Amino acid sequence: MRAWRWTLTLMTVIACCAACVAWAGGTTATPGEAEMLKSYGSPLSISPSALRSVGTNPEALYLIPNTGVLQAQEELAYAVAPVYLPDGATIHSFHAAVFDGWDGPSGACSDVAGLDVGVWLMRVESYTGEVQQMSFLQSSGSDSENQWLFDGSVDHPVVDDPYWTYYLVVRMCKTAHYFMGADILYVMP
Repeated sequence: MRAWRWTLTLMTVIACCAACVAWAGGTTATPGEAEMLKSYGSPLSISPSALRSVGTNPEALYLIPNTGVLQAQEELAYAVAPVYLPDGATIHSFHAAVFDGWDGPSGACSDVAGLDVGVWLMRVESYTGEVQQMSFLQSSGSDSENQWLFDGSVDHPVVDDPYWTYYLVVRMCKTAHYFMGADILYVMP
């Protein structure tokens, strides 16, 4: 089942790139980039089930059992997951699949950023605790369709383990926000 999900996720990313779909944030894959993405054999997929809720309410998120999708249950729900990348890998791109079906301001979600689903790829220096944002993806507002987010210019793309550890952060707001997974495409030297 797990291999099937990885294959399906990678096929979705490849299909979207091959068709030169305009990704959220205005990034579009060129035909050359689409061909290059087809050659990746080492994606790291992060399932919604790998995330855990952080904050004062551990029930802020709900994993829908029959779909494997993570859904927010309250305002400003955050989740984190460790990201295990091989030492020396170079990250080519970061992808996430989300659904954002809510656009009305309310309570703690009334700021503009809180209206959208946010996904961060982060790293923390193992000895000093310095934290650096590598990539940030955000939904483009309320939409009746799934949104496929893409960042092809990840900061600090070379994995330097054990000096840095890596993790994913997801922010959702209201029950109309869903996180369906993330992929990190990388190559080894």
